[in-house]
Amino acid sequence: MDDSYSFRPIGLVRSCYTGKFGIPRQPGLVTAAEARLELFAEFAREEAFAGLEGFSHLWLLFVFHDAIAEGWRPTVRPPRLGGRRKVGVFASRSPHRPNPIGLSAVEFRGFVRGFDREGNGQGGLALRLGGVDLLDGTPVLDIKPYVPYADCLPQASSGFVPPPRDQEREVIFSPQALAQARELSQRRVPAQRVSLTHAQARELSQRQVTAKTRAPGQAQSLAQAQAQTQEQAAAPDGERHLVELVTQVLRQDPRPGYMDRYPERQDFAMRLYDLEVRWRENQGRILVTALELAAD
Repeated sequence: MDDSYSFRPIGLVRSCYTGKFGIPRQPGLVTAAEARLELFAEFAREEAFAGLEGFSHLWLLFVFHDAIAEGWRPTVRPPRLGGRRKVGVFASRSPHRPNPIGLSAVEFRGFVRGFDREGNGQGGLALRLGGVDLLDGTPVLDIKPYVPYADCLPQASSGFVPPPRDQEREVIFSPQALAQARELSQRRVPAQRVSLTHAQARELSQRQVTAKTRAPGQAQSLAQAQAQTQEQAAAPDGERHLVELVTQVLRQDPRPGYMDRYPERQDFAMRLYDLEVRWRENQGRILVTALELAAD
C-alpha cells in the first residue's frame, strides 16, 4: 500500500521577510507586514475565487520549504522556552516536521489583477495579504476562508506558550536610520516583478510535495529549486512603509529566547525586503541604527 500523497503548490508568497530572522512567531502580530500570494497560471482563474471577497481573513496551507532538507525531529526546543526545554514536535509549530506543512491565518486585503507574473504577456492574479508570518518564496498548497464562529475559540488554552511579549517596548530611530527609512520608503518598488520565467513557474507548479517521512537529504527541496530563480521581494502596492514595519517587528523582540544568557551582546541585524536593518538593544530600549541596501 502506498503511504504517500502528492500535492502541487498553487502559488508562491512574496513577502517582506527575505530572511528567517525577524519573522514573527505567529501571524497577525505585525500588521504592517504585507505580502502577495502570486498564483500559478493554471490556478489563476477568477471563478475559483468567486465569493472570497466577503471574507476578511484566510487560512493558508503552506510548505516549510526552507526546512525540508533538514528532515524532522521528534523533539524540538521552542524559541519562547529559551532553548532550555524540549517538547514533542506535535506539541509545537516547529517547521521540522514529518510533513513540513504549516497553517497561517492572514488578513485578506483584496485581489491584484493584471500583472505579468510569468513574463508571457498574460495578466496574472494574486491575493494581497496582511499580518503575514511567511518567508518570501513560500509555496502555498491551499486557501480556505476563515470563519470566525467556528475558527475563533476564546476558551482554548495555550499550554506552555506564553502570551506575546510586551508590545510597548520602546523603538527609537537614530536620525540617520530615520532618514534612510524615509528615503527607502519613497523609493518605489516595482509592483510588477518577473521572478520566474513561464517555464520555471510551470515546472515549480508541477513539482510534487510528497507527504511522507524523509530522512535529511533524501529529497530535493522546493527551496533549492527556488533559490536559482528568486529575486528580491516587492511590496504588494509597490511601496514600503518601513518605519511602521521595523517598529512592529522589533517590538515583538525577534531575538531567540536564550539571548538573556548573553547580556553583553547588544548589536543585531535582520533582512527585510532587499534591506539590512541594524539595531542595538540596551535594557529593553531599542535603537535602530541603520537601514541600508543589503550587500548581496
